[in-house]
Amino acid sequence: MQPPNCKKILLKSKEMSKRQNIKIALYGYGNPEKQDAGLGVQCARKLEKWIREEEPDLNVDIECRTQLEISDVERIAGKDIVIFVDSSKENISDFYLSKVVPANHGEEAVPERLIYLCKKRFNKTPMAFKLHIRGYKWRDCSQLSEKAAQNVMKAIQFLKEKLKKPDVFIHAYEDKCSIDIV
Repeated sequence: MQPPNCKKILLKSKEMSKRQNIKIALYGYGNPEKQDAGLGVQCARKLEKWIREEEPDLNVDIECRTQLEISDVERIAGKDIVIFVDSSKENISDFYLSKVVPANHGEEAVPERLIYLCKKRFNKTPMAFKLHIRGYKWRDCSQLSEKAAQNVMKAIQFLKEKLKKPDVFIHAYEDKCSIDIV
């Protein structure tokens, strides 16, 4: 189920990086009606608007979801890079990016399981990352907390810079190093 006012966009890139035709999917997910639980959706919506208005040549497929679904596996398998964006209750400063390691986690549609199923069903393993954005409040309310809103803006700025140069994701994945968040 897609949150209202969030549609999928697919934009082709004229300016290719060194690796030709890198296909990227970004999944922002969470419940926007549960305050900071909607940080992933908020991030994806703002990136969608930025791409449409300022960077229409980026090759990024954006999805906004309340939750991930097993049916996403086929779409994900066709991508080179997949970035999952979600809120986090972890004790982090504002956000961090981690590599998604494929694993079969029961029946839940979590990033690790979706990548595992890509490999099992389609023999493809896209480079996958999860962007964790720190949230603070989880009440029945659609307005983000002030600190979480600041965190999502920092995460958006980070992604804007990195999506323009997708090779940074490839190098981080292949070299097993982290992507500089500073």
